Amino acid sequence: MISFHKQMKTQFNAQIQILRSNNGGEFVNHDFQTYFQQHRIIHETTCPQTPQQNGVAEQKNRHLLETVRALLIGAHVPRHHWDDAIITAVHLINCMPSELIDQPESGARDYSLSKSDQLPIHSDQLPDPPNPCEDISDPILTPTDNTNNKMKTPPLTQQYQQTNLLIISLRQNRRKPPNHIQVSNCKSIEKLSEPLKAFVHQLSAIHIPTKVSEALKDPKWVQAIKEETIECRWVFTIKHNANGSIEQYKARLVAKGYTQTYGIDYEETSAPVAKLNTVRVLLSLAANLDWPLHQFDVKNAFLHGELTEEVYMDIPPGYNTTQTGAICRLQKALYGLKQSSRAWFGRFTMAMKNNGFKQCNSDHTLFLKHRKGKVTALIIYVDDMIITGNDKQEISQLQDYLATEFEMKDLGGLKYFLGIEVAQLQQGIFLSQRKYVLDLLTDTGMLDCKPADTPIVQNHHLGEYPDQVPTNKERYQRLVGRLIYLSHTRPDIADAVSVVNWAGNVTDIKSTSGYFTFVGGNLVTWRSKKQNVVALSIAEAEFRGMTKGICELLWLRKLLTELGYKPTCTMNLFCDNKTAIAIAQNLVQHDHTKHVEVDRHFIKQKLRLKLHAISI
Repeated sequence: MISFHKQMKTQFNAQIQILRSNNGGEFVNHDFQTYFQQHRIIHETTCPQTPQQNGVAEQKNRHLLETVRALLIGAHVPRHHWDDAIITAVHLINCMPSELIDQPESGARDYSLSKSDQLPIHSDQLPDPPNPCEDISDPILTPTDNTNNKMKTPPLTQQYQQTNLLIISLRQNRRKPPNHIQVSNCKSIEKLSEPLKAFVHQLSAIHIPTKVSEALKDPKWVQAIKEETIECRWVFTIKHNANGSIEQYKARLVAKGYTQTYGIDYEETSAPVAKLNTVRVLLSLAANLDWPLHQFDVKNAFLHGELTEEVYMDIPPGYNTTQTGAICRLQKALYGLKQSSRAWFGRFTMAMKNNGFKQCNSDHTLFLKHRKGKVTALIIYVDDMIITGNDKQEISQLQDYLATEFEMKDLGGLKYFLGIEVAQLQQGIFLSQRKYVLDLLTDTGMLDCKPADTPIVQNHHLGEYPDQVPTNKERYQRLVGRLIYLSHTRPDIADAVSVVNWAGNVTDIKSTSGYFTFVGGNLVTWRSKKQNVVALSIAEAEFRGMTKGICELLWLRKLLTELGYKPTCTMNLFCDNKTAIAIAQNLVQHDHTKHVEVDRHFIKQKLRLKLHAISI
C-alpha cells in the first residue's frame, strides 16, 4: 500500500485523499493509521459483512470472477484451477482497451442483469449465475476501416519482460521410472552390524503396488484385501518387524474424505501428531538414564473411533449388491474421513486416562504416569507409539492393558520410527534416515551424483531475483518439504546460521536468527528462521533471537518438569553479542530499544524470576 501511494505521486502526480477498505488487520493497524495521519489521508472502513459499501473494489472483483467462470467453462477444467484462471483474466483485461484510458470502444454490446432486491452472500468463490443475462443492445456494429481503437499491446517478448508471468508448460513425464536400487550396493553399509544390515536390506528390497490390478497379481496382497469387510479405495503398505523382516502386507480401505462438507458430515479435525522435538527429548533421557524403548502399533486404529455425525458412503467398487442406488452408513470412523484421526485420538485418550495416565500439557500426544517416584511415558504419532520410562512393572501392565482395549502389535525394541532408523548401542542412541536419503536420491535421479561437503554456493544470499530461471513450483515445494523432514536427523543440510544474519535477505532486508538447545548433552531442538520485522541494528536482531530462544527454554523446562526432572538451577542462554546482553539486563530505557519493549520486558521478567541466565 505504501509503495502504491508513492508510485501514484511520482508516476501520475496524484494524491490519495480517501482510502476505503474493510476491517481487515492488514488495513486497520497502528502502522497504517500513523502513515495515514502523516499524509493527511482519510481512512474509511466498511461495516462488517457489507461488501456493497466498497463498490469500486467489489465491482472489479465481480468482473474478474465472471471472467474466470467463463474461462473455466470454456476450457472444461475443474474449478480448483481458478487461481491460474484469475491470473489469465487480469492479464487479458489489462490488455483490452478501456473507456477511461482509450477512446470509447466500438463494436461493443451492452448487457444487464435482472434486478434483485438483495445481493446474496455466497460461500463459493465461483457460484453459478442465478439468472441469465438479458440482451438489451442493438445489433452488433459491423467493423469499419477506423483503426483508432486497435488494441495497443507490446510485443510478446516485451510483455514477459515487464511482468512477473511464469510460463507453465504442460507436464510431460518423459523420465523413465527409476529402477529399485539395492541398499546393499552402497559401501557405507559395511560399517553396520549384521542385524542392521539385514534390516536395511528388507527396507529397500520390497516393491509396494500402487494400483489394485497390480496388487491382485500377488496372492499376499489378495489375502490382505480379503481381510477387510468392504472395498473402496485401497492403499498398500508393508509393516516390518523389529529386525526389519516383513511382518504383514497391509491393504487399507480409504474413504474419499475430500468430498465431505464442513458442518454437514464433519465438524472439527485434528490429528495426534507427536512433536519430533519431544521424541528427541525422550530419547536423550533414555540414553542418559538407560531407559528401555519399546515400540507398538495399533492395527486399524481409526476403526476404533466413534462417529458422532451421520456419514454415508457409496457402495465400494467390487461389492456385489442387488439393490440399485443403495448407499451405506458408516458406524465407525474410516481411513480417509476428515474426523477419523480426531475420533481415534479421543478414544485413545479416554483409555489412557482410565488407566491413570495424564495428558502432558507441553505436548498433547505425550501421556505420563508417576508411581512411587518412577515415571512411565507413552508418546503416540497417529497409530505408532513409543513407551519408555524407569518403571518396568508399569510398562508391562500398560502393554497388557492396551492389548485388552485395542488390537496391538508388539514391534519389540525401537528400531524404525516414522522413517527414522534408531540404533541403540553402548555409546548411546544413534538416529539416521539412510533409506529415506536413498529413496530421495532415486526419485530425483541423483543417486549417481558425487557428494559434496557444501551443498550450496558459499555466501549465497537467498531472495527473489528478476533474472532467475522459472522452475516447477510444485516440484520445488515437494523437494523442499522432503529435505525439511530429512533435517530432523541432519540439521547440517539446513541453511545454518552460526550468528544472527542482519539484513541478509536481499528482497525485504529482514534478518535471520536461530537457536539450538541441549538436554543431557544432546542436541534436541534447533531453529533458523527469518524475522517478521526489519531490525535496525545487529544488536536488535540478536535481541529478538534471544526472545525466541527463551521461549524454547520455557517449553523445555515445562516438559522436563512434567516428566519429573525439573531443572534445579537456572537454564543458561548463550549469546555472542554484548550489546544485546546489556539491553536485556539493563533496566534503563534507551531510544534505540523503545520500539522493542515487548521483547525486552519479556526477557527481563524471566531474568528476575531466576529462570534463565544469559552469558556470552
